[in-house]
Amino acid sequence: MKKLIFCLVIVLTAFAAFGCGDDDQKDDQKDQSQQEQEGTVTGGWEVNTDYGKSNFPDDAADAFSKFVDEINDELTPVAYIGFEEDKEDGDKTYEYIAYSKTDKELQAVSVEINKYGKPDIGDIQSFDITKYTEGDGADQSVSDNDGFVIPDDYAGSSIPKDVQKVFLSSAKTLDGNALNAIAYLGSQVVNGSNYAMLCVGETVTEQPVKNVQLVVVNQDSSGKCSVVNINTLDLEMILEDDNDDDDEEGDD
Repeated sequence: MKKLIFCLVIVLTAFAAFGCGDDDQKDDQKDQSQQEQEGTVTGGWEVNTDYGKSNFPDDAADAFSKFVDEINDELTPVAYIGFEEDKEDGDKTYEYIAYSKTDKELQAVSVEINKYGKPDIGDIQSFDITKYTEGDGADQSVSDNDGFVIPDDYAGSSIPKDVQKVFLSSAKTLDGNALNAIAYLGSQVVNGSNYAMLCVGETVTEQPVKNVQLVVVNQDSSGKCSVVNINTLDLEMILEDDNDDDDEEGDD
């Protein structure tokens, strides 16, 4: 009888341990899932982490894919925004905005493809939304982009319908600049909700000029939508500015 009771105790103990282990595993999986879904919160901005499927042209998609394979990093393409071509050497440099699942942040990515179709040089820098959304008003100035060209087949990623609706309602209030949203970068709780949108703006002039712009739109508690801020980006300076920041930190 004692042996039977002893065996039952061992069996029940084993089941209890197995059950606890299973619960711990479920908790770990839940925590990991939450961490994967949460983006970096920077300057009050909660970075979007779900970009859906991108619609890059074949050459830009191929260049991005080759670069990601080479660096072995988890980069999600967010937008293809420019290129620079060296016709003498046959090199072409593509510029993107991407989301890093590893670093949980937006990044500016530059990829140079040589004339043989191989990634030659690549550069990655943090892309902090705060840096391009500070200040009030609308800066719709034209940037020369230092040799970079905004392609006719620029492309982004899918935008949630509710965010797209706020953007379209807000853009109606603008004069002198046509805006096409290509990616939703993040949100911020300010007098309702702010949304940071990566856009290609085109001047309404006899000879239209395209610019990449970061546009902040707001939907207040009453449902009214408006443009809060427009910042025109210089494609070359996106990387140069961040490199300068890194150099300054190194000097300290």
